[in-house]
Amino acid sequence: MLFTGVAAYGHLIPLAPFVAAALERGHPTALVTAAEGAAIVADELAPGVEHLPVGLTPAGLAEEYRRRGGSAGSQDPARVIAETFGGVHLDTAAADAVAAARGWGAEVVLSEAYDPVGGWVAAALGLRWFPVELAPVPPRFTALVRAAEHRRYAEHDLRRVRPTGALDPWPAVTGAGRWPRPTDVPVHPFRARPHRRPGPRRTTGPVNRYSSCPRVLVTLGTVFSDHPGTTSIAETLVVDGLEVVVAPAGAGAGANGDRTVSVRYSPFVPLDELLDGVDVVVGSGSAGTMLAALSRGVPLVLWPQGADHATNTDWATRAGVAVGVRTVEEVSDAVRTVLDGTARPRAAALAAAIADAPEPMEILDDVVAPPR
Repeated sequence: MLFTGVAAYGHLIPLAPFVAAALERGHPTALVTAAEGAAIVADELAPGVEHLPVGLTPAGLAEEYRRRGGSAGSQDPARVIAETFGGVHLDTAAADAVAAARGWGAEVVLSEAYDPVGGWVAAALGLRWFPVELAPVPPRFTALVRAAEHRRYAEHDLRRVRPTGALDPWPAVTGAGRWPRPTDVPVHPFRARPHRRPGPRRTTGPVNRYSSCPRVLVTLGTVFSDHPGTTSIAETLVVDGLEVVVAPAGAGAGANGDRTVSVRYSPFVPLDELLDGVDVVVGSGSAGTMLAALSRGVPLVLWPQGADHATNTDWATRAGVAVGVRTVEEVSDAVRTVLDGTARPRAAALAAAIADAPEPMEILDDVVAPPR
Protein backbone atom coordinates (compact mmCIF):
# COMPACT_ATOMS: atom_id res chain seq x y z
CA MET A 1 0.00 0.00 0.00
CA LEU A 2 1.64 3.22 -1.18
CA PHE A 3 1.10 6.56 0.54
CA THR A 4 2.14 9.95 -0.81
CA GLY A 5 2.31 13.30 0.95
CA VAL A 6 4.11 16.61 1.19
CA ALA A 7 6.91 16.53 3.78
CA ALA A 8 5.27 18.57 6.54
CA TYR A 9 3.55 17.63 9.80
CA GLY A 10 0.16 18.93 8.70
CA HIS A 11 0.29 16.88 5.50
CA LEU A 12 1.76 13.57 6.71
CA ILE A 13 0.11 13.19 10.11
CA PRO A 14 -3.41 12.86 8.57
CA LEU A 15 -2.11 9.72 6.85
CA ALA A 16 -0.88 8.20 10.13
CA PRO A 17 -4.02 6.23 11.09
CA PHE A 18 -4.17 4.58 7.68
CA VAL A 19 -0.45 3.80 7.72
CA ALA A 20 -0.89 2.17 11.12
CA ALA A 21 -3.95 0.23 9.95
CA ALA A 22 -2.17 -1.02 6.82
CA LEU A 23 0.80 -2.24 8.82
CA GLU A 24 -1.41 -3.87 11.44
CA ARG A 25 -3.19 -5.80 8.69
CA GLY A 26 0.15 -6.97 7.32
CA HIS A 27 0.15 -4.94 4.09
CA PRO A 28 3.56 -3.93 2.73
CA THR A 29 3.51 -0.17 3.26
CA ALA A 30 5.61 2.67 1.85
CA LEU A 31 5.47 6.46 1.85
CA VAL A 32 6.64 8.75 -0.94
CA THR A 33 7.75 12.07 0.50
CA ALA A 34 10.84 14.28 0.51
CA ALA A 35 14.02 13.02 2.16
CA GLU A 36 13.71 15.80 4.73
CA GLY A 37 10.53 14.17 6.01
CA ALA A 38 12.52 11.28 7.51
CA ALA A 39 12.18 12.58 11.08
CA ILE A 40 8.40 12.82 10.79
CA VAL A 41 8.26 9.30 9.36
CA ALA A 42 10.45 7.94 12.16
CA ASP A 43 8.78 9.76 15.05
CA GLU A 44 5.12 10.09 14.07
CA LEU A 45 4.26 7.11 11.85
CA ALA A 46 4.00 3.46 12.82
CA PRO A 47 7.28 1.55 12.59
CA GLY A 48 7.63 -0.58 9.51
CA VAL A 49 6.62 1.94 6.84
CA GLU A 50 9.29 2.24 4.14
CA HIS A 51 10.32 5.79 3.26
CA LEU A 52 10.80 6.37 -0.48
CA PRO A 53 12.54 9.78 -0.62
CA VAL A 54 11.18 11.81 -3.53
CA GLY A 55 10.57 15.50 -4.12
CA LEU A 56 10.98 18.74 -2.19
CA THR A 57 9.76 20.16 1.10
CA PRO A 58 7.20 23.02 1.10
CA ALA A 59 10.11 25.43 1.57
CA GLY A 60 11.94 23.84 -1.34
CA LEU A 61 8.84 24.07 -3.53
CA ALA A 62 8.44 27.75 -2.67
CA GLU A 63 12.09 28.38 -3.50
CA GLU A 64 11.73 26.60 -6.84
CA TYR A 65 8.60 28.63 -7.58
CA ARG A 66 10.54 31.85 -6.98
CA ARG A 67 13.48 30.58 -9.03
CA ARG A 68 11.12 30.18 -11.97
CA GLY A 69 10.15 33.83 -11.69
CA GLY A 70 7.16 33.60 -9.37
CA SER A 71 6.67 36.25 -6.71
CA ALA A 72 4.40 35.29 -3.84
CA GLY A 73 4.15 38.86 -2.60
CA SER A 74 2.78 40.31 -5.83
CA GLN A 75 0.32 37.61 -6.90
CA ASP A 76 -2.98 36.13 -5.84
CA PRO A 77 -2.10 33.78 -2.93
CA ALA A 78 -4.49 31.09 -4.22
CA ARG A 79 -2.75 31.08 -7.61
CA VAL A 80 0.66 30.89 -5.98
CA ILE A 81 -0.28 27.91 -3.81
CA ALA A 82 -2.08 26.18 -6.68
CA GLU A 83 0.90 26.54 -9.02
CA THR A 84 3.32 25.48 -6.27
CA PHE A 85 1.46 22.28 -5.38
CA GLY A 86 -0.35 21.52 -8.64
CA GLY A 87 2.56 22.52 -10.88
CA VAL A 88 6.02 22.78 -9.33
CA HIS A 89 5.46 19.74 -7.11
CA LEU A 90 4.54 17.57 -10.08
CA ASP A 91 7.44 18.92 -12.14
CA THR A 92 9.96 18.05 -9.44
CA ALA A 93 8.53 14.80 -8.05
CA ALA A 94 6.16 13.04 -10.44
CA ALA A 95 8.66 11.13 -12.59
CA ASP A 96 10.73 9.95 -9.62
CA ALA A 97 7.58 8.99 -7.72
CA VAL A 98 6.35 6.83 -10.60
CA ALA A 99 9.74 5.11 -10.83
CA ALA A 100 9.82 4.53 -7.07
CA ALA A 101 6.24 3.21 -7.02
CA ARG A 102 6.90 0.88 -9.94
CA GLY A 103 10.10 -0.43 -8.40
CA TRP A 104 8.45 -0.94 -5.03
CA GLY A 105 5.46 -2.74 -6.52
CA ALA A 106 2.61 -0.45 -5.52
CA GLU A 107 -0.94 -1.79 -5.95
CA VAL A 108 -3.06 0.97 -4.41
CA VAL A 109 -2.33 4.63 -3.60
CA LEU A 110 -3.50 6.82 -0.70
CA SER A 111 -2.48 10.46 -0.95
CA GLU A 112 -3.13 13.46 1.23
CA ALA A 113 -5.40 15.81 -0.69
CA TYR A 114 -2.82 18.55 -1.31
CA ASP A 115 -0.39 16.12 -2.92
CA PRO A 116 -1.13 15.61 -6.65
CA VAL A 117 1.70 13.08 -6.92
CA GLY A 118 -0.54 10.25 -5.71
CA GLY A 119 -3.04 10.80 -8.50
CA TRP A 120 -0.22 11.06 -11.04
CA VAL A 121 1.25 7.73 -9.91
CA ALA A 122 -2.19 6.12 -10.14
CA ALA A 123 -2.69 7.46 -13.66
CA ALA A 124 0.76 6.39 -14.85
CA LEU A 125 0.57 2.87 -13.40
CA GLY A 126 -3.16 2.16 -13.65
CA LEU A 127 -3.70 1.87 -9.89
CA ARG A 128 -6.65 2.48 -7.60
CA TRP A 129 -6.31 5.83 -5.83
CA PHE A 130 -7.85 7.29 -2.66
CA PRO A 131 -7.19 10.91 -1.63
CA VAL A 132 -7.42 11.57 2.12
CA GLU A 133 -9.26 14.85 2.66
CA LEU A 134 -7.71 17.47 4.93
CA ALA A 135 -9.91 20.56 5.02
CA PRO A 136 -12.72 22.52 3.37
CA VAL A 137 -11.40 23.78 0.04
CA PRO A 138 -12.94 26.64 -1.98
CA PRO A 139 -14.05 25.59 -5.48
CA ARG A 140 -11.94 28.37 -7.00
CA PHE A 141 -8.77 27.01 -5.44
CA THR A 142 -9.60 23.51 -6.61
CA ALA A 143 -10.10 24.83 -10.14
CA LEU A 144 -6.70 26.57 -10.04
CA VAL A 145 -4.95 23.41 -8.84
CA ARG A 146 -6.68 21.35 -11.51
CA ALA A 147 -5.62 23.85 -14.19
CA ALA A 148 -1.98 23.62 -13.10
CA GLU A 149 -2.20 19.83 -13.05
CA HIS A 150 -3.93 19.69 -16.44
CA ARG A 151 -1.05 21.47 -18.14
CA ARG A 152 1.39 18.86 -16.82
CA TYR A 153 -0.82 15.94 -17.78
CA ALA A 154 -1.14 17.35 -21.29
CA GLU A 155 2.61 17.88 -21.61
CA HIS A 156 3.20 14.21 -20.73
CA ASP A 157 0.28 12.88 -22.78
CA LEU A 158 -1.16 11.37 -19.58
CA ARG A 159 -4.84 11.20 -18.69
CA ARG A 160 -5.81 12.16 -15.15
CA VAL A 161 -7.91 9.45 -13.52
CA ARG A 162 -10.76 9.92 -11.10
CA PRO A 163 -10.18 8.77 -7.55
CA THR A 164 -11.56 5.34 -6.71
CA GLY A 165 -13.01 6.92 -3.59
CA ALA A 166 -12.34 9.83 -1.24
CA LEU A 167 -11.62 9.30 2.46
CA ASP A 168 -13.16 12.14 4.46
CA PRO A 169 -12.50 12.90 8.15
CA TRP A 170 -15.11 15.66 8.22
CA PRO A 171 -18.50 14.27 9.21
CA ALA A 172 -21.28 14.66 6.68
CA VAL A 173 -23.23 17.00 8.97
CA THR A 174 -20.61 19.73 8.54
CA GLY A 175 -20.99 19.99 4.79
CA ALA A 176 -17.24 20.66 4.73
CA GLY A 177 -13.95 19.02 4.00
CA ARG A 178 -14.61 17.87 0.47
CA TRP A 179 -12.84 18.79 -2.72
CA PRO A 180 -15.49 19.28 -5.40
CA ARG A 181 -15.41 16.04 -7.36
CA PRO A 182 -17.50 14.09 -9.87
CA THR A 183 -20.63 12.71 -8.30
CA ASP A 184 -19.59 9.16 -9.18
CA VAL A 185 -16.61 9.30 -6.80
CA PRO A 186 -17.78 7.65 -3.55
CA VAL A 187 -17.08 9.52 -0.30
CA HIS A 188 -16.12 7.40 2.71
CA PRO A 189 -16.27 9.26 6.05
CA PHE A 190 -13.87 8.10 8.74
CA ARG A 191 -13.43 8.97 12.37
CA ALA A 192 -10.92 11.71 13.13
CA ARG A 193 -8.86 11.48 16.29
CA PRO A 194 -6.09 13.65 17.74
CA HIS A 195 -2.71 12.45 16.54
CA ARG A 196 -0.81 10.15 18.84
CA ARG A 197 2.56 8.56 18.32
CA PRO A 198 2.77 4.80 17.84
CA GLY A 199 3.12 2.66 20.93
CA PRO A 200 2.38 3.65 24.53
CA ARG A 201 2.00 7.29 25.41
CA ARG A 202 5.35 9.00 25.88
CA THR A 203 4.09 12.06 27.66
CA THR A 204 6.53 14.96 27.74
CA GLY A 205 3.95 17.71 27.64
CA PRO A 206 1.88 19.49 30.25
CA VAL A 207 -0.97 17.04 30.76
CA ASN A 208 -1.56 17.77 34.45
CA ARG A 209 -3.35 20.88 35.58
CA TYR A 210 -1.40 23.16 37.87
CA SER A 211 -4.25 25.56 38.68
CA SER A 212 -8.04 25.51 38.92
CA CYS A 213 -8.46 28.04 36.09
CA PRO A 214 -9.80 27.12 32.65
CA ARG A 215 -6.98 25.81 30.47
CA VAL A 216 -6.25 27.34 27.06
CA LEU A 217 -3.97 25.66 24.54
CA VAL A 218 -2.23 28.21 22.30
CA THR A 219 -0.83 26.53 19.20
CA LEU A 220 -0.13 28.13 15.84
CA GLY A 221 1.27 24.81 14.59
CA THR A 222 4.75 23.82 13.54
CA VAL A 223 5.04 26.35 10.70
CA PHE A 224 4.11 29.47 12.67
CA SER A 225 5.39 28.46 16.12
CA ASP A 226 7.95 31.28 16.12
CA HIS A 227 5.32 33.96 15.61
CA PRO A 228 5.86 36.66 18.28
CA GLY A 229 2.12 36.88 18.76
CA THR A 230 2.13 33.51 20.51
CA THR A 231 3.89 34.89 23.56
CA SER A 232 1.74 38.02 23.54
CA ILE A 233 -1.42 35.92 23.52
CA ALA A 234 -0.18 33.79 26.42
CA GLU A 235 0.71 36.83 28.51
CA THR A 236 -2.67 38.44 27.86
CA LEU A 237 -4.62 35.32 28.80
CA VAL A 238 -2.66 34.85 32.02
CA VAL A 239 -3.60 38.36 33.08
CA ASP A 240 -7.20 37.32 32.53
CA GLY A 241 -6.77 34.51 35.06
CA LEU A 242 -6.48 31.58 32.67
CA GLU A 243 -4.05 28.66 32.63
CA VAL A 244 -2.13 28.64 29.35
CA VAL A 245 -0.17 25.98 27.50
CA VAL A 246 1.94 27.10 24.52
CA ALA A 247 2.97 24.36 22.08
CA PRO A 248 5.10 23.89 20.19
CA ALA A 249 7.09 26.63 21.90
CA GLY A 250 8.94 28.73 19.32
CA ALA A 251 12.47 30.06 19.62
CA GLY A 252 12.76 32.36 22.61
CA ALA A 253 9.28 31.54 23.92
CA GLY A 254 10.55 29.56 26.87
CA ALA A 255 12.65 26.47 27.31
CA ASN A 256 11.07 23.06 26.90
CA GLY A 257 8.78 22.47 29.83
CA ASP A 258 9.38 25.93 31.33
CA ARG A 259 6.51 27.16 33.45
CA THR A 260 5.53 30.45 34.97
CA VAL A 261 2.71 30.68 37.49
CA SER A 262 0.10 29.97 34.80
CA VAL A 263 1.96 29.46 31.51
CA ARG A 264 3.59 26.23 30.40
CA TYR A 265 5.81 26.10 27.30
CA SER A 266 6.05 22.71 25.66
CA PRO A 267 8.01 21.20 22.79
CA PHE A 268 6.14 19.43 19.99
CA VAL A 269 3.81 16.92 21.63
CA PRO A 270 1.05 14.98 19.83
CA LEU A 271 -2.35 16.60 20.21
CA ASP A 272 -3.68 13.44 21.81
CA GLU A 273 -1.68 14.46 24.88
CA LEU A 274 -1.83 18.23 24.59
CA LEU A 275 -5.63 18.31 24.56
CA ASP A 276 -6.00 16.60 27.93
CA GLY A 277 -7.93 18.97 30.20
CA VAL A 278 -8.07 21.79 27.63
CA ASP A 279 -11.18 24.02 27.59
CA VAL A 280 -10.36 26.21 24.56
CA VAL A 281 -7.81 26.00 21.74
CA VAL A 282 -6.36 29.19 20.29
CA GLY A 283 -5.03 28.24 16.87
CA SER A 284 -4.34 29.42 13.37
CA GLY A 285 -7.09 27.51 11.59
CA SER A 286 -4.99 24.54 10.47
CA ALA A 287 -7.24 21.62 9.62
CA GLY A 288 -5.44 19.04 11.74
CA THR A 289 -5.63 21.07 14.94
CA MET A 290 -9.27 21.95 14.28
CA LEU A 291 -10.30 18.34 13.73
CA ALA A 292 -8.38 17.15 16.76
CA ALA A 293 -9.96 19.75 19.03
CA LEU A 294 -13.47 19.22 17.71
CA SER A 295 -13.18 15.44 18.04
CA ARG A 296 -12.73 16.10 21.77
CA GLY A 297 -15.57 18.66 21.86
CA VAL A 298 -13.15 21.55 22.44
CA PRO A 299 -14.17 24.89 20.85
CA LEU A 300 -11.69 27.22 19.21
CA VAL A 301 -10.48 30.78 18.77
CA LEU A 302 -8.89 31.05 15.34
CA TRP A 303 -6.33 33.60 14.13
CA PRO A 304 -5.54 32.71 10.47
CA GLN A 305 -1.89 32.93 9.42
CA GLY A 306 -1.89 31.61 5.84
CA ALA A 307 -2.43 28.49 3.73
CA ASP A 308 -6.08 27.34 4.08
CA HIS A 309 -6.56 28.94 7.50
CA ALA A 310 -9.02 31.64 6.44
CA THR A 311 -11.29 29.11 4.72
CA ASN A 312 -11.22 26.78 7.71
CA THR A 313 -11.91 29.66 10.09
CA ASP A 314 -14.86 30.79 8.00
CA TRP A 315 -16.41 27.32 8.13
CA ALA A 316 -15.84 26.90 11.88
CA THR A 317 -17.31 30.28 12.77
CA ARG A 318 -20.37 29.63 10.62
CA ALA A 319 -20.78 26.27 12.34
CA GLY A 320 -20.72 28.05 15.70
CA VAL A 321 -17.78 26.07 17.10
CA ALA A 322 -15.19 28.88 16.87
CA VAL A 323 -14.67 32.62 17.04
CA GLY A 324 -12.35 34.18 14.48
CA VAL A 325 -10.01 37.07 15.27
CA ARG A 326 -7.76 39.31 13.19
CA THR A 327 -5.38 40.64 15.85
CA VAL A 328 -3.71 39.54 19.07
CA GLU A 329 -5.73 42.15 20.94
CA GLU A 330 -9.00 40.41 20.04
CA VAL A 331 -7.99 37.00 21.41
CA SER A 332 -8.78 37.57 25.09
CA ASP A 333 -12.37 38.66 24.50
CA ALA A 334 -12.84 35.85 21.99
CA VAL A 335 -11.70 33.24 24.53
CA ARG A 336 -14.21 34.55 27.07
CA THR A 337 -16.93 34.50 24.43
CA VAL A 338 -16.16 30.85 23.69
CA LEU A 339 -16.01 29.87 27.36
CA ASP A 340 -19.30 31.58 28.20
CA GLY A 341 -21.30 31.07 25.00
CA THR A 342 -22.78 28.37 22.79
CA ALA A 343 -19.57 27.22 21.09
CA ARG A 344 -18.87 24.59 23.74
CA PRO A 345 -22.18 22.66 23.42
CA ARG A 346 -21.99 22.93 19.64
CA ALA A 347 -18.44 21.54 19.67
CA ALA A 348 -19.64 18.70 21.90
CA ALA A 349 -22.43 17.89 19.43
CA LEU A 350 -19.94 17.86 16.57
CA ALA A 351 -17.67 15.53 18.57
CA ALA A 352 -20.56 13.08 18.82
CA ALA A 353 -21.04 13.22 15.03
CA ILE A 354 -17.33 12.62 14.47
CA ALA A 355 -17.42 9.63 16.83
CA ASP A 356 -20.18 8.02 14.75
CA ALA A 357 -17.94 7.73 11.69
CA PRO A 358 -16.15 4.43 10.92
CA GLU A 359 -12.62 3.90 12.18
CA PRO A 360 -9.78 4.08 9.62
CA MET A 361 -9.26 0.32 10.06
CA GLU A 362 -12.84 -0.31 8.93
CA ILE A 363 -12.34 1.86 5.86
CA LEU A 364 -9.11 0.08 5.05
CA ASP A 365 -10.73 -3.36 5.33
CA ASP A 366 -13.99 -2.57 3.55
CA VAL A 367 -13.00 -0.01 0.93
CA VAL A 368 -9.27 0.36 0.29
CA ALA A 369 -8.07 -3.23 0.59
CA PRO A 370 -11.07 -5.56 0.89
CA PRO A 371 -10.33 -9.30 1.16
CA ARG A 372 -9.73 -10.92 -2.23
